[in-house]
Order: sequence, then structure tokens, then C-alpha cells
Amino acid sequence: MVSITGPAGSLSVDVSGAADGEMVLFIHPANLSAASWSAVAQRIDTRWLAVDLRAHGGSARSADLGVAQWAEDCLAVLDQLHSGPVHLVGGSVGAAVAIEVAARRAEVVRSVTTVGGGFLPGTGPELLDAIATLGPFEALQQHAVGEALAPGVSAALVAQVTADLSRNDAATTAAIWQAALDTDVRPVLDAVRAPLRVVVGEHDTGIEESRIVARLTGARLVELPGVGHLPMYEAPAVLTEHIGLSISDSRGGRP
Repeated sequence: MVSITGPAGSLSVDVSGAADGEMVLFIHPANLSAASWSAVAQRIDTRWLAVDLRAHGGSARSADLGVAQWAEDCLAVLDQLHSGPVHLVGGSVGAAVAIEVAARRAEVVRSVTTVGGGFLPGTGPELLDAIATLGPFEALQQHAVGEALAPGVSAALVAQVTADLSRNDAATTAAIWQAALDTDVRPVLDAVRAPLRVVVGEHDTGIEESRIVARLTGARLVELPGVGHLPMYEAPAVLTEHIGLSISDSRGGRP
């Protein structure tokens, strides 16, 4: 991991390979961290960056949270660590962040792959209440088992997701979740010029959001059988294949 200075303080970034040529930037889900992409990153044959967004992982804590602010973090990573074309891969609210970055940097973004995208405004009082009553760690762990992961996943997989959770106090954890719930990508979709691949698990409770964005953009929609909201954990090999197809599409490798 390296540390750079972002607009809200230090940003922790995992880096693989040289800074020139094409690069993949991984953007994690809310309340997780860059480590959530480990199983995918070890399979991909393209150089990559994975950022801990502000208030996550090893990055600085900040009260200024939201898709626009997290996009600024990603732009700081690109400005300081990479010069050249970039492919964006974002999970959950990280998918909305990827859309925002692609809209702002259309000249360098070559493809966008969204994974279980959290694209539209939602409600989540149950998790907010659980954060307040159970504490952030227990609440997020229960959410992963009950809502985020597909039914019947292994205890080892649950343990891996739990290990990658960002450690924050209740107020920060709730603020991150609320920022994710307030997300709406529709105003910036028309500014995205890169080809978009929308990947979502069949058990994802937000699957309709991915279908809506695919319809609005004409994107390629991929629904993964037997998978929930976190394909980067549940089906990393299949997800890596689809990221590769996104990159290939952007090069004219597929019709």
C-alpha cells in the first residue's frame, strides 16, 4: 500500500505494476475497503490500483461523504499515480462512484464495469437502527449474512467479508451508509462515453437498479446465477472474466 494526499487527507492505495499504459482502478463498496478486490486482483492480468476511499480502510476519516466526494478521491489517485487510459471497476456504491469518475474524465476512461451497483436512492432504516443498537461491526456482519451475500454461502466467505470491513465508529458507519442510500447516478449518465458492462448477482436485492441503468444506457447486462450483492467474493473468477471482456470490448475485441 502507498499513501497519497487526497482532497480530504491521506488516501491509502494498493498498487500493482508500473504507472504507464492501461490500468484498472477498483472502487470498493460502502463500509468495505480496497481489500475486497483481492480475489479479483490476483486473477487479473492488467495492472491495477485499489483505493481505500475516504472514511474507509487506511484512508483519512472525513465527515464530507458522498459519491461526488469519493469520486474526487479517485481522481486524486489517477492524477498522482497513473497517467494514461484507465478501466473502472466499482462495486455497490463504488459503481456509482465509477460512473461519476467516467463522466468527469471521459477522455481517459476506456471502460466501466459495475458490480452489484447501488445507483438509485434507497431506504435502509433497518441497518441504520442496527448500527445504533448493536454497534457498527456486528450490524455490518449481520447485514452481510442476511442481505449482501447469497443464501448458503460458507462461513469462510462470511469471515473474509468481515475481515475486510472498515473499522469506524457508529456515527461514521451510519454516515457512509446514508451517503450510499442518497446516491442517484441518473443526472450524469449522459456524460459517460466509455462502454459500460453492468454485472449483478441474481440474489442481489438491488438487482432492479442494475436493470434500470442498463436500460437507460444500453449497457450490456450480466446477471450471475447463484450470486448475491458481492460477486467479488462470491464469484471472483467469473467476475474477472467479465472485467476482461469489458477491457476487450473497449479495444474493439468484440462486436
